[in-house]
Amino acid sequence: MRPRSLLAPLFLALASLARAQSVHPVGHAAEGLPIDAAPRPMYAREPEHPLNRLHALLFTAHVLPTEIGASLPDEREREKLADAEFFTGRWYFRHRKDTDITDKDLALFGGDVRISPVFLIDRDRGAALRELLALVDTREEVEAMEALRSPLPRALLQWDVLSVWWRLERACKETGRPAAEPETLVALAQAVRALALPRHVLERLDAGTESLVPTGDGVDRALPYVPTGLLDGPRGAWREIARDEKELFHATNQLRAARVFVRAGTPQETDKLVERSAVAVDEATTPKLALGTEAALVLSLVVLDDALEPFATNVVDEVRVRRITGAAELHPDNGSSRDGLSHWIYLLSRAGAVLGDGPRFRFVPDTAQGLFLEYGSPKRTTYFAQCALCHRRTNSGGQDPDGIRSLGRYGKPSVERDASTRLRIAERQFAPAVETLRERLGLDPKRQ
Repeated sequence: MRPRSLLAPLFLALASLARAQSVHPVGHAAEGLPIDAAPRPMYAREPEHPLNRLHALLFTAHVLPTEIGASLPDEREREKLADAEFFTGRWYFRHRKDTDITDKDLALFGGDVRISPVFLIDRDRGAALRELLALVDTREEVEAMEALRSPLPRALLQWDVLSVWWRLERACKETGRPAAEPETLVALAQAVRALALPRHVLERLDAGTESLVPTGDGVDRALPYVPTGLLDGPRGAWREIARDEKELFHATNQLRAARVFVRAGTPQETDKLVERSAVAVDEATTPKLALGTEAALVLSLVVLDDALEPFATNVVDEVRVRRITGAAELHPDNGSSRDGLSHWIYLLSRAGAVLGDGPRFRFVPDTAQGLFLEYGSPKRTTYFAQCALCHRRTNSGGQDPDGIRSLGRYGKPSVERDASTRLRIAERQFAPAVETLRERLGLDPKRQ
């Protein structure tokens, strides 16, 4: 443990960074959530620039969650349970829902985040969106806008628009009820097409991960930790894992290509771990992971090129690092999961990547909160509680080695030798969205 006198400046620095990013700081009852819905400098330095206003409409919303996680500060305060009383049994499943949720639980979510909280666009928001989208609904208009002269902001903005459009389209198909007015869906689709870049330009976009320099001790989960050599390739100690695709990280759900890496000591030890995981048939034969074993999920953006074909870019927008930091025993001070597994999450910062205002990736402490829509319903909880639903070492069913799901015996893990494999898989998975986009634009959905 570091002395309090040394920790204080670090927490003050994190709080200052949070304020600069316009989110509530560490320790706040709404830690990590946006302070307000005002546009922020993301694509241009003037907050009220049309592109910043567009992003705010697409990625900021007041939402009434359908589930409220019990790990939230206000929930903990209401229950008056000490940590030793709370972190017992299956604490990560505890939440309020249905009749226990009232209008007082309405909260503001979003900002420069990985998943937009917008899943319904009403008449007023739709009208405001269409007014802004009209400024970027042709390639000529896009190319004339100073903020979109460089390929990266153009690709990022297309992904922003594309991700919200696709969620709305899927909601319409799945429920039979409109999630937005048809004219809003058309306007979003037109902007996606206008923002598209040629494939040869997209191919040159870099991952940006060189800015994630190694740091931290791999123990203190409150402070950034970036392991060494994560993307060094086959010559390094990390191994990329080939495995059966899970629904959560299917490109039609995430609009991302998902790559998983593991490091268990030396390269030879890592290879052996993968081999043993692949042949496991029950909990007894599933490997147990040594202290310091690490896994990382690297997500990169899938966009559409100027032929409206899916292209998995190199642009990384999220990195999740997991590490065995303690014994497989449940107690309050034993990592993010409270049973020996900790994580560190980094999200792409548009202000950092586009404007150079701050780092390209921002560290998200596991105590931060979010609206986790991708798991089936609007659920508000902390990152540490949400991650523990899948990544824990006790009460887990014994189907994977110590919470590392990519090595689970039903995933058929092996060492991936081709770094492009997951990118090509993501492109194929996104084909249904392309058909829908072409239909929305009045084009032949099957035309190549």
